[in-house]
Amino acid sequence: TGNIAVGDNSIGVFSNTENENTNVNLVGEITVGNNKAIGFLASGEKASTITSTSKMKIDKNSFGFVLRTNGSTLNSNYVHETILQERSVYIYSDDVAGNITNKTKLKTVGDRNYGIYAKGNVTNLANMDLSSGFGNIGILHLRAKGNTTSKAVNSGDITVGKSNRKKELYSIGMAAGYLDKNGVLQQTGEIENHGT
Repeated sequence: TGNIAVGDNSIGVFSNTENENTNVNLVGEITVGNNKAIGFLASGEKASTITSTSKMKIDKNSFGFVLRTNGSTLNSNYVHETILQERSVYIYSDDVAGNITNKTKLKTVGDRNYGIYAKGNVTNLANMDLSSGFGNIGILHLRAKGNTTSKAVNSGDITVGKSNRKKELYSIGMAAGYLDKNGVLQQTGEIENHGT
């Protein structure tokens, strides 16, 4: 319930789900440094249930939440604004069975940020102001080819800024799957938008 500040390439809170499920309640402020620093990390073969009302201050090239688990649930309930500086991600998850619900407003002040970059199910209920900077993406949903069990659903307003085609910095509200530079499909995804 206290405040946490972590430096560059560091982790603020770690939940080990290798051998058992965990329950985490985050309260207080978490300040995250640069260069792949992480505010909260859950990792292991089992699941974590995370409820957060924490304010996150995320510096450049870093992460708010990271899930590398199997079937975790994350509820981000901080209802005020979180700032993304540059090349940062508020929520990153490679948990294909995970469930993410976000109620935290996001705003960018730099380039190449992601609001939510996830496999598994995503429900976004918050507004995202990505109008400052180039190449910012609100929600990117990924899943393996042939997988049809998850999707990302948005009910918030996502505002995007300009793109820079020469530098391949594309500003996108929601995206699903991706092609490599040769045009070959690598991963699919599914998105559903009820916002604007």
